[in-house]
Amino acid sequence: MVDPSQSIVVADSTRIVFQGNIYHDDAGTTERIEWYLGPPLTTVPNPNVHILFRNYNNEGPVGTSGIGVTAFKLAYFKKNGVPVTYGNWAEYPEIRIIEISMTVQSPYRVQDEVNPDTLGYAASYWRQTRLSSRNLTRHGN
Repeated sequence: MVDPSQSIVVADSTRIVFQGNIYHDDAGTTERIEWYLGPPLTTVPNPNVHILFRNYNNEGPVGTSGIGVTAFKLAYFKKNGVPVTYGNWAEYPEIRIIEISMTVQSPYRVQDEVNPDTLGYAASYWRQTRLSSRNLTRHGN
């Protein structure tokens, strides 16, 4: 079992590595999960599309190639809302809140409904503000 204060291994703006008993098995097995944004794809017309990768237990990255991620940003906060400095591993045990922002675009141009002569990439933006694990103390100690 991993001490919760040691569960985050890497925390930067586009990559997170954490460990824990993800599947809650009785043996207390520790898994290691990594999420990160890969390089731009060169196989689709949209030059901004990347693959978002997930690496489970160092078995090799698996990509989410079908969703056209163009931006993936992470921000980390202490329990009182103070931001954690990227790359400052001494602050990792204090992380209690994670903010995830992601933009996706279509890999191919689509016609604009308002101006049919205009072609562009359909886009969507998502932000999960203040994602907080239920097993971490946000308030108090």
